[in-house]
Amino acid sequence: MTAALEAHAATLAGGETPAARDLAETLRTLAASGASEEDKLSAALAVVGRFAGACATCPDAAADHGQPVAPPAGCHEHPSHEAHEATVSHEGHEGHEEEPDSSFLRDLRDLRGESLRDPDGESPGGDRPALAADDLTVLQGDAEMAELFIGEALDHLGTIESKLLALEERPGDNGLLNDIFRPFHTIKGNAGALGLLGVQAVAHTVETLLDLARSGRYRIGRTEVDLVLRAVDVLTLMINDIGRRLEGAPPAALGDAAASLVESVKRTIDGGEENEWGLLQQASTAGGP
Repeated sequence: MTAALEAHAATLAGGETPAARDLAETLRTLAASGASEEDKLSAALAVVGRFAGACATCPDAAADHGQPVAPPAGCHEHPSHEAHEATVSHEGHEGHEEEPDSSFLRDLRDLRGESLRDPDGESPGGDRPALAADDLTVLQGDAEMAELFIGEALDHLGTIESKLLALEERPGDNGLLNDIFRPFHTIKGNAGALGLLGVQAVAHTVETLLDLARSGRYRIGRTEVDLVLRAVDVLTLMINDIGRRLEGAPPAALGDAAASLVESVKRTIDGGEENEWGLLQQASTAGGP
């Protein structure tokens, strides 16, 4: 990862725009930092996705605000968190100008896991083809980034599967729930940063279920474990398919499987919340005069 960042920095250093040269310095700083390889990768993915989203939303504005036009090898930039939020929220902040953050490392933790798009806001509910219609524009421009993303995501899914087997024996173990939640969170954030909306939507939905469980608001049972295992299978297929598509193969028909899984998880969450509310009502009635 360090070598890749240094290589990109060297390429951008000869850019004609001040923003490209500024980005080169940022990448050098990240490469030389003491952050782990995973943190460097997550931060780099977030940077790529944020600038790609800014380019897609308003390329002229991105150029006017001192951010570089995407180089042929891929889009790279480091807008501040505030500028990113102003770009994607569409809540009356259009035209809001923010200078790029001068200290990328200061925001490293904030960048990690941030999504380019909000799955609840951007992914059409019930639209199965759209759910798996990942945009490979960013990854097509950076083969090394694609390889890193796919390899890390598959490693995370392997970790999740092994932890789930232990969770079946200890369903109330918060440590295990955290160990399963974190990889889903990382996959979601990295996929969102790269515009892989199908992968992001699946990971986000399962992450929501796990977050409820680890906070004590939902009890994990056999049904939920089976759903998460199913999510591992679906995400594995989707991520492997990304690699094949980048090599020129046609996309696999995974939209129905992904959308069906998301719907199943949401129904399970809704059912659990309804059951919990019913139990609270019963307890309240039983405790009455």
